Amino acid sequence: MPDNSPDYVRHLLPFLEPTPGEDEPYFAAIGKFIASYATAEAQVHLLARKLTRLSDAKGRIVFSGMRLGDLAERIRGLLRIANASSKKTTEIDECLRQLDLIATQRNNLVHRFVNYKEKKIVVTNVVTSKTVEDAELHTFTITDFENMDSDCTAITVRLAVYAPAGGKPTKLTKALRAWVYAPWRYKPPRPVQKPKQRPSIPQSQQPPHPASRE
Repeated sequence: MPDNSPDYVRHLLPFLEPTPGEDEPYFAAIGKFIASYATAEAQVHLLARKLTRLSDAKGRIVFSGMRLGDLAERIRGLLRIANASSKKTTEIDECLRQLDLIATQRNNLVHRFVNYKEKKIVVTNVVTSKTVEDAELHTFTITDFENMDSDCTAITVRLAVYAPAGGKPTKLTKALRAWVYAPWRYKPPRPVQKPKQRPSIPQSQQPPHPASRE
């Protein structure tokens, strides 16, 4: 590699080694999760239209192109003015919060550099960050994708109780209900914080040593 190559190229090279066949299950897991997320996002749109009681045509005009975060705030506002029960409000809010958390990871996967390395998916914004030093690096296992996929499916079913796509909510078996309403499976890793370095004090500004007692 030429010595004048950009720093980000040097950063990416370790992740570009060929892994024929080994990475296929990981990228398959990503694709399945992305599809499941899109279904959950569509269910949020159905819920918003249901709460406004608008026709399909009017609902499309009002909510077309609206981002998930903005859509979630509209839904919370609609629940407030409708004096929805605390149970309904809490249930919907929990689903929206978890989907918003998962949306952050989904956005990283579709807008940043993604590759496979040592049984993990590596995601970084080193190409677009202000400096190489400011770049973020995230890793995902297949279990992470499976958990996000499961949560998106659960969110879709739980929100469909209040806005069923076909007009009538799907009846859940006891086992399926237990799975759908289980605690959220995906929990993002805690951010790694770099320890803050104390600024060095010039010698001229350092306090004098206390006089020794003899």
